[in-house]
Amino acid sequence: MDDRKDFKTVLLRGLDENQDLVNTINDVMKQYGINTGQNAIFEIIRRYEILKSQNENLKEQLSNRDSKIRYLQRDLSNHTDTLNKIKEVFTYVNEM
Repeated sequence: MDDRKDFKTVLLRGLDENQDLVNTINDVMKQYGINTGQNAIFEIIRRYEILKSQNENLKEQLSNRDSKIRYLQRDLSNHTDTLNKIKEVFTYVNEM
């Protein structure tokens, strides 16, 4: 069963107590040259899906980079171990 509501009208109440929301609406109006609060709300809702998708892509990129960094750190550790062994060999040879 689909519990989603098919909205036809939305009424915003309590904006006096939610100045942060008013500021966001005003910022959107100013940034995008929108003349009404209603159109600003439409813009915010439209951009939600775009920003949500971009956020998911950025999370995936970050995860991939984190994996690559962990791989490179292990690889560096292996090279460091190898270099230390070579150093030991040279030290031993020089002491002979």
